[in-house]
Amino acid sequence: MIGTRSRGTELPEPDHNKLALKAFRKVAKQNQFLTQDGFMMYLLSPDGDVFNSDHDKVYQDMTQPFSHYFISTSHNTYLMEDQLGGPSSTEAYIRALLRGCRCVELDCWEGPNGEPIIYHGHTFTSKILFKDVIRTIRDYAFTVRPTFVLHNTLQLSKVYPLGSRIHSSNFNPQEMWNGGCQLVALNFQKPGMEMDLNKGKFRQNGRSGYILKPSFMRDASIRFDPSWPLSGAGLDRKQLIINVPISGELRNVVEPEVLRLTSLLQIITAQQLPKVNKDKKNSIVDPLVRVEVHGVPDDSSMQKTRYIENNGFNPVWNEVLQFTISVPELAVIRFVVEDYDTASSNDFIGQFTLPFTSVKEGYRHIHLLSKDSASLSPATLFIRIRIKNL
Repeated sequence: MIGTRSRGTELPEPDHNKLALKAFRKVAKQNQFLTQDGFMMYLLSPDGDVFNSDHDKVYQDMTQPFSHYFISTSHNTYLMEDQLGGPSSTEAYIRALLRGCRCVELDCWEGPNGEPIIYHGHTFTSKILFKDVIRTIRDYAFTVRPTFVLHNTLQLSKVYPLGSRIHSSNFNPQEMWNGGCQLVALNFQKPGMEMDLNKGKFRQNGRSGYILKPSFMRDASIRFDPSWPLSGAGLDRKQLIINVPISGELRNVVEPEVLRLTSLLQIITAQQLPKVNKDKKNSIVDPLVRVEVHGVPDDSSMQKTRYIENNGFNPVWNEVLQFTISVPELAVIRFVVEDYDTASSNDFIGQFTLPFTSVKEGYRHIHLLSKDSASLSPATLFIRIRIKNL
């Protein structure tokens, strides 16, 4: 019978909050209002990214002499692994070129029947044909961004890793960039902090592999000293404050007294951090955030948050990290998320590196990358940034 119910049974009361939310979403969709879901999609979009999307295009003057640019450079490009017995492959050239490398190495030797070959001479690395490498460069060198017109130039410097290194390790390229070296050659096959800095620095200017040096490094009349920058010769002091509030939701962000300072970078929370130790079935990460500033000696520093126990889904911090940056045009910022370990060194979870000049202000997401720069989506940090002159 319609309108009756069995004795002893009761229908559940309707959830008025859910009904109201469903009705609001319907009205919002009909009137093109911004819903909570839409707002979250915006925050996670390129418009909400910490990296300035305008720098994803070539935006610098590309008509100056080579000596006026930092140029993405690879060392022993043909190697896939170590320096003594690892394989050589055209795949290594493809990887480097697709990452925006503009200067690759071809160590050429005479092979059987006079056929030129490429390998790390006087070692046990495998050999590849010179002609195959040339074809690879032809096919892949200009698929990322078109190059610009060549210019006559003087005093180009190129720096290599120490020749005695066996395991393809790298040096810190920042010191060489501080000195104005244009061609800082790294082993692209070796992931780590050094390659993070290189990839982060060369992400700007459309990933063209060329970055116009600051004006104080292009004008011969200016004597720039990275150890003692002066006003008019690189010095442009800024204050970077990283505040880690108590909540991951915008409505609960506490506005501390420190916000009245000239610049703010506010880490709010992280989302969906990947599990590091997959061998332990019940292992949960204890994440912390480390922030590094790489630049001239006075600017280079590191600070980190405390770790949050057993929370990789939505950890929240409540701390303040503060940096002073003297030469922002040379500074590179590296965010690292680690899994804290009491018995050994912390495990790497993810990182993101970018030039200080490419940082966008406001509420931003950092989309974390793996050791080899692969996306760790949906793992992110949610931050707030303000930058002002001192």
